[in-house]
Amino acid sequence: MKNQILWIFWLILYILIFVAYDRDPLKYSNKKKFNLISVSNFAKLNTYISLILVTLYGIYLSINHPFVPYLRKYWNYSTFLIGLFVISSLNKKPIEDPSKFYLPPNNLNKNLKIYYLLILIIVIGLRFVTPSNYLIILAIIYLYNYIICFDYATCKYNLPKTFI
Repeated sequence: MKNQILWIFWLILYILIFVAYDRDPLKYSNKKKFNLISVSNFAKLNTYISLILVTLYGIYLSINHPFVPYLRKYWNYSTFLIGLFVISSLNKKPIEDPSKFYLPPNNLNKNLKIYYLLILIIVIGLRFVTPSNYLIILAIIYLYNYIICFDYATCKYNLPKTFI
């Protein structure tokens, strides 16, 4: 029964990563971060790294806590490929000129903190149950995202004022 609960939390974590990326307004930002990378590319990079870490954690679970004994670790690579397709379909073009009028997309969420907090709680809970270092890195990424949510302002990220 413990194995099934671990896998359910893994699946919830896998889905929440895409939902949080889909609802993040920073993926529309064209502002440069550290004068190297735009904020939208940084958000996409965080999502790719999170997908890799969740896939590696799924491989760890399939070896040490198999859901079904007949499935081996290679099926998790298909979840990685599906995740790549989902991220590429959710990817949006950054807004070049924030002074123009843009209607905010329907999927933006002002309460993105809730998603990041859920991801943090699940990751920390799974870390206490299974000793996996992938979860520590994932917790650091989403702790950073959670802190950024408190500092969100449209003018700070060169987003239109309608994205409040």
